[in-house]
Amino acid sequence: MGPDRNAFIVVSCEATMTVLWRAMREIRSALQVARVHWHPDERYSDGLHFRVEVPISRVANPVAAQEDVRSILIAQGASLTF
Repeated sequence: MGPDRNAFIVVSCEATMTVLWRAMREIRSALQVARVHWHPDERYSDGLHFRVEVPISRVANPVAAQEDVRSILIAQGASLTF
């Protein structure tokens, strides 16, 4: 079951767990949110594809926050998937 895109900013990516955890720490810090969720992307079974989810209710500007999440993931070494 996919995430509720009205409740979460959702960004799909390909990354190692090390890259994912490092990016999630930076996302929490940059957006000043207490929790960032992640789930394996069910479209892939390789253990390298994930969905990063940030609750929309916790950010002031969801559009800017989504771009920040994407930028941070790329800067940390993840590849975005669509």
